[in-house]
Amino acid sequence: MVELTEEEKKKFNEILEFSKKYAEENGFKLNPDENKVKALIIGLIRNEEKYGYRYCPCRVVSGNPEEDKKIICPCVYHKEELEKMGRCWCGLFINPAIEPKEKIETEEWRSIWDNVNEKLKTKTTSDMPHNQKVKE
Repeated sequence: MVELTEEEKKKFNEILEFSKKYAEENGFKLNPDENKVKALIIGLIRNEEKYGYRYCPCRVVSGNPEEDKKIICPCVYHKEELEKMGRCWCGLFINPAIEPKEKIETEEWRSIWDNVNEKLKTKTTSDMPHNQKVKE
């Protein structure tokens, strides 16, 4: 996994605690897979470093502020996804009240995680053509 600076470790813990509290207050939970939660939180940190906002690392930042504000975590789509799929798109949050309608470990899911993990290796968290690596 990616090494974090002291400041990033502080942000990591802040986001983790916020996410746990937010999930609990809204009747869902964090994904029990700690590695996926860590990867997602690191993706949120990288996006905040690059763009100034904690955009979901599994969604594409368009550059349109009105559209992109919808994908700031927790995104506007997560509650509907939790109801329909039993998890939000990226899988940070899960709905313990319903069985996920699809296995999380599908080919599509593995593809998403391969993409997130590859971005973390290069510290790039968007698929936009004008990507640049964030400062190391």
